[in-house]
This record gives sequence, C-alpha cells and structure tokens, in this order.
Amino acid sequence: MERHHWPDNDPTLIAEGVFAVANVFSFARIIYLFQTNPHLGPLQISLGCMIIDIAKFLFIFFLILTSFACGLNQLYWYADYMEEGCQMKGDNTTSSSTSCYQNSEPFMT
Repeated sequence: MERHHWPDNDPTLIAEGVFAVANVFSFARIIYLFQTNPHLGPLQISLGCMIIDIAKFLFIFFLILTSFACGLNQLYWYADYMEEGCQMKGDNTTSSSTSCYQNSEPFMT
C-alpha cells in the first residue's frame, strides 16, 4: 500500500514524527553548548539580542512582497482569463488557437 494511503495513526508515521521532534531538540541542545565556544559564543549572543529586529525586518519584507504579489495578480488576471476562455472554445485547429492568441499579443514580450 502506498504511503499516502496509510491511516493517520500508523505507528511508523507517529515514530517518524517523534523522531523529527527529537532531532530539533538535539540541535537546540548543541546550539546551547555553542555559548562556551570563544568564537561562536559572542556571535550567538549578539544574534539573540537582534532577534526582535530581524523579526521586524522580515515582517516588513513579507508585507512588501505580498503587496507586490497582489498587485501583479491584479494586473495579470485578465490575461489568464482570456487564455482559459480560448482553451474552452474548443476544437484544436490552428485557426481558433491563432485567433485566441492574437488578442493577448500586446502582453507578450
């Protein structure tokens, strides 16, 4: 049976999930031990102090990224709609497909 058909409470799936969580905790323990290293310790402490500033920057970055994605989606929705309409028209002859793509010619670069 394929893996995506397994039941949710299969012991193998649960064991793999617990193993993944244990891996995360083990790496967190290693990071805690880096504070004693004379080279990595100060870097880790300074990153810990900057975490709020990094979170603010990432929030603003993803806000701007989302706004540009919404703007581009608003600009190009009509071209996608026209292409779907051409595909729905039907017979796979070259004349119908050519007439469909003649309307979207100004959008091609």
